[in-house]
Amino acid sequence: MQSIEPVVEYLTSALIGDTTSSVDAARRCLAAGLSAEMVIPALLEAERMMAASVADGRASAASSAIADRLRAALDALAPLWAEAQAGTPGGTLAVASMPGDAHDVGRHLWRALLTSRGYDVRDLGLRAPAIVARHVATLKPDAVGIYVFDARGQAAVQSLVAHLLRRGLRVPV
Repeated sequence: MQSIEPVVEYLTSALIGDTTSSVDAARRCLAAGLSAEMVIPALLEAERMMAASVADGRASAASSAIADRLRAALDALAPLWAEAQAGTPGGTLAVASMPGDAHDVGRHLWRALLTSRGYDVRDLGLRAPAIVARHVATLKPDAVGIYVFDARGQAAVQSLVAHLLRRGLRVPV
């Protein structure tokens, strides 16, 4: 079996801005037999770099490029999430992004991470707070995860909590 470190370093490099294809790097991880646990640090590093570029005011080009590479890698690594989900179920979670948020890639990342931990994750997509509340009422998940990348999405989260409370739903957000 191939050494783990170079393969994970290759993925990290591809995600944060090397000219290497993130899909190629993800495929190398699969070919090397890496588990979800082994690739998660590279994915989280990419998200950290994406957030840092926004904090530094370089949001447009740098963070969008990282988001695109991260999304492509997550899709290519889908077999890892399916394999990991075969473990003991950890409960049901609903995840969503709020309107006005700059990136939805974090929702995809956290869906993959939670799935790899055995949770049944229902992706509600990019939805208005009232629609998320309606879906939560139907799904009755154990918790709701809202990915908020920037301040624009925070007001929508407060609106979501208000919609949930109006429906009498006491689910952790």
